[in-house]
Amino acid sequence: YINLLTWPVTAIGWIASIIQRAEVSQKRINTFLNESNSITGNNEIKLNIAGNITIDNVQFTYPETGIKAIDNISLKINSGEKVAIVGKTGSGKSSIAQLLLRMYDPEKGSIMIDENNIKDIDLAHYREQIGYAPQDNFLFSDTISNNISFGKPNSLSKDIEYYSKMAVVDADIKRLPNGFD
Repeated sequence: YINLLTWPVTAIGWIASIIQRAEVSQKRINTFLNESNSITGNNEIKLNIAGNITIDNVQFTYPETGIKAIDNISLKINSGEKVAIVGKTGSGKSSIAQLLLRMYDPEKGSIMIDENNIKDIDLAHYREQIGYAPQDNFLFSDTISNNISFGKPNSLSKDIEYYSKMAVVDADIKRLPNGFD
């Protein structure tokens, strides 16, 4: 049984609720869309990258948090060379990658690509030439041991501990109440 007198009032209330939620969502979307970026890409140099990288006395602090990630690092990588940057969590490895991608600019020092300051290179053209595999963390809702041995179900605990040492996380894991479990 539908009361034809109250149904339109209920429908109007329901529609008004949907409109209000949509309006709030649109305001959030507009805030995001109107966000300005301090990294600009309207530079003239359209460089075909050979791959010579010079990082000279770079210092970087994340503007959102105030956390200093890099303090006066210098590094030279020649085209064709392979370099591994290793260190503990929070030591600045990903921050170096973020700076090379020009997701941020260093607060001090310079980053040069093929003897051109990265800030002077056309950003879109530069990024089109870069391949980057980000280090997004993902853990299964399981033990640390099973996360480390994922894909190798018969892994020995000595192997799991070895790989945790290679990833420089073994000391942190051992401080947890249940360790690898």
